[in-house]
Amino acid sequence: MRDRPARIVLVEDEVSDVLFMKKAFERGRLDFEVVDCSSGPALLEYLRDSAARNEPPDVVLLDLNLPEMTGLEILSELRNGEVYPNLVVIVLTSSSYQREVTELYAAGANAFVTKPARLADLDTLVGHIEEFWLGLAHLPYE
Repeated sequence: MRDRPARIVLVEDEVSDVLFMKKAFERGRLDFEVVDCSSGPALLEYLRDSAARNEPPDVVLLDLNLPEMTGLEILSELRNGEVYPNLVVIVLTSSSYQREVTELYAAGANAFVTKPARLADLDTLVGHIEEFWLGLAHLPYE
């Protein structure tokens, strides 16, 4: 049993996608704290602040196509950085090009998932995150 809400960081620049994701997590079984960051620099700043408070996120949901930094650049920065280098990062994007999938796994993504097009599928995705990443898997910053 969790003693605190599950911390999810959503790195997404599309406002509608952020709203849909937050609603899906509200409908989830667990208590979630969802933080949205609209860019790579915003994510990196949030992670530095959360490290200073000793409040690591459980999972980062990272869009691939973002302003300022691409998802691949953000992932590389995370994996080579000093703050949470083992953080669980799930790339959540509308792209499904095999080259991108291969590059992202090579850069250290924990999973690559195509964004669901339907709300019911979004709820299913949240259920899988709850079940596997927040239930079954042992996370590095528990």
